[in-house]
Amino acid sequence: MGGFQYTGLTELEKIESSLRNYNSFIVTKFMKHCQALSVVDFGAGIGTLSSIWKKLNKNVSITCVELDQNQIRIIKERGLAAREDFPPGLKFDYIFTSNVLEHIKDDQSTLSSFFNHLKINGKLGVFVPANQFLFSHIDKKLQHFRRYSKVELEEKVRKAGFKIDECYFVDSLGVFAWLFIKVFKIEISPEGSNLLKIYDKIIWPISMTFDYLGLRYFFGKNLLLLASKI
Repeated sequence: MGGFQYTGLTELEKIESSLRNYNSFIVTKFMKHCQALSVVDFGAGIGTLSSIWKKLNKNVSITCVELDQNQIRIIKERGLAAREDFPPGLKFDYIFTSNVLEHIKDDQSTLSSFFNHLKINGKLGVFVPANQFLFSHIDKKLQHFRRYSKVELEEKVRKAGFKIDECYFVDSLGVFAWLFIKVFKIEISPEGSNLLKIYDKIIWPISMTFDYLGLRYFFGKNLLLLASKI
C-alpha cells in the first residue's frame, strides 16, 4: 500500500490553484447534504476539498484517506488527518469522494466499502466525470478507467445498498469545453492553467446558470450523486 505513487500530482496542484469556484461548489453541495460531524474524504489527493470544508466548518472532524505517501505528507502539512485506509472499527456520518472512482477498476467494491463504513442514516457524496464520449488524452494521463453515465453510476450505488437522494449532471457548458480540449489535444500546462482560471471565473458561473435552468437533467461534464444509508 505504502509504495503507491500517483503520477498526476502536478495536475492536482494546477487544478487546485486554478479552479477555486469549481472546488467550492463541490464542497458546498456535500456540506448541504449532511450536517456531519465525522467525515471521510476518500481519495483526498492533496486535501483540496477537505481544506475548504474545514475553513467553512472548523468543528467538523475530517479524515483524509489517500494511498500516495507524497500526498499524505502534503495533507498533514495542511493540518488535516490522513491515513492510507479507513480506521478499523469506526463508522462515519459522511463519506465523500470527488474525481476518484474513475481511477478504481473495481469501483463496485469501493462503493460497498463506503456503505460498510457509514453509520445508519449516514450519507455519501460522489462527484465523477461523465460521458464516455468525452474520454480524452487527459483522462488517460490521469489514469482514468472510465467516465460515467448517469444510469451506470446510479445502478452501482444502489447495488452497494444506498438509497439515492439526488443525481444530476454538472457543468453543461463543460461538455463543449472538454470536447475542444479533446479534439485539439490541449494539455494541462502553464498555458492550460491560465485557461482553467479563465474558465473558472467566467465560463463556470455561466455554466451553473444553464445547469439550474434545467440542463443538469440532460447532460454535463460531470455527475453529482448524493445518497443515504438507510
